[in-house]
Amino acid sequence: MAKIRSVSPSACISPDLAAVSDRAALMFLLLPCHCDDYGVMPYHPAKLKALVFPMRDVTADECALLVDELSAHDMVSVYEAEGASWLHVTNFSKYQHPARMRRSDWPLPPWLAAEQCPDSAATAHGQCPDSAEAVQEQCAGSAEAVRGQCGDSAEGAEGAEKCASPDNRQCYDSAATVRGQCSDSAEAVPRQCSEAAGEGEGEGDRERKEKQEKEKRPAEPPEPSVFDVAEPSDEDVRRVVSCINRVARKRLSADTPSVREPIAIRLAQGRTVDELCSVATCKARQWAGWEQAKARLVPKTLFGRKFDEYLAEAEEGGGSDAEDERYSGAW
Repeated sequence: MAKIRSVSPSACISPDLAAVSDRAALMFLLLPCHCDDYGVMPYHPAKLKALVFPMRDVTADECALLVDELSAHDMVSVYEAEGASWLHVTNFSKYQHPARMRRSDWPLPPWLAAEQCPDSAATAHGQCPDSAEAVQEQCAGSAEAVRGQCGDSAEGAEGAEKCASPDNRQCYDSAATVRGQCSDSAEAVPRQCSEAAGEGEGEGDRERKEKQEKEKRPAEPPEPSVFDVAEPSDEDVRRVVSCINRVARKRLSADTPSVREPIAIRLAQGRTVDELCSVATCKARQWAGWEQAKARLVPKTLFGRKFDEYLAEAEEGGGSDAEDERYSGAW
């Protein structure tokens, strides 16, 4: 599957690229799109034509000649491995920097594998050996190297040993992948070493610990209700509901919880029936003739979070019981 690659501006003034033909230069710029994260791809002239020049009048034989031209300028290399031919783009890692290096399914060229995994039986495949010593050497270099990432402490050395352990399989790709990029990213190394060293806990561990501590805490007493002080009388609630019904031409019931509770809460807080009625009368006067506002003349809105603001307006405008009769049936 083709991948998104980048082209360096220096390609425009590259002497090597200028020394080859236009078609060879175009092939060289398009080859990385079909290589893996190490610059390797299977080599077969017919497949190369289908991948690189699917909509151009270029034959498979011409593709083979273009590869020979690039190879003569040391821009690509063709090698044999596992009974097949493979193509490697020279200096691929110099200009292409994949965000996440993925394990290669294809054998790396001998010179690249030898550079990344020296003295290893897996050199031909470009895979880091499974021995703890080799992983430790390639992933961190030594316990001291990891200690530099995780902090100069005995715990850091402990984290280094864990990072180097083959059981963690953190360095399965190659030395090129794990140089500061264990577990596919450079950021993963400090985080993993820190967690292994005990300097930080995993997110799941922290959540479990917080949950256990919360379960051990004594249950907090419930917050006191406003009705613990003084529960308002049913008569007062009905007087306020009657006032709202009169000024807004409504048929609210004092037995409905959504109607009763806002009124009861304000009365329990020490507000008087006259204050609540003055707010209802004031807002009925202000919103008279505005049909959409009729739906707002309910206890939840009148005596909600803006109650103090409405009460101040009512006191300034004189929305008292005397006004009730004048604005009775304002709608």
